[in-house]
Amino acid sequence: MSVLVLVGGITAYIMMRKGVKTAFACSCISWIAWNGSDLLNRSSGLLADDIQMTLQVAGLAAGLLLLRLAYRRSIGMKIAKAGS
Repeated sequence: MSVLVLVGGITAYIMMRKGVKTAFACSCISWIAWNGSDLLNRSSGLLADDIQMTLQVAGLAAGLLLLRLAYRRSIGMKIAKAGS
């Protein structure tokens, strides 16, 4: 769940700042990096369970923060267009 929220937050935030193509590229890179590191960790067992849980919670929190920032930006854009 956290990787989906994180990738969604990255997509929304970057889309509001830089555009769709850049958001798609950054989201793909983030998805590959997250799942690659998870696969590497599962095969080698480098990280303890509590560290994995901390990373999951941090990814979830970061994704929610990025979604909130993107939402605030979209509201600002609507208000600016309505005032013009």
